[in-house]
Amino acid sequence: MVRRRKAVEKTGSRRGQVSQGLRRSYEFKIKVISEAASSYNCQAAKKYGVTECNVGRWRAQKDGLKHANRG
Repeated sequence: MVRRRKAVEKTGSRRGQVSQGLRRSYEFKIKVISEAASSYNCQAAKKYGVTECNVGRWRAQKDGLKHANRG
């Protein structure tokens, strides 16, 4: 007996294209960083609906983010 998988059609996902994700504001990133500093990256990520990887990246960029929105 041969089982066949149903074809799943994906729209907008061509090979080689970069996904245009949602850009977050500096204030939002700083809020998430503050939450992560008082708990863990994974807890802050779940609370604000972002990936743990982004939280870690934003924490590494903390000083740059604080000065980026001035002008």
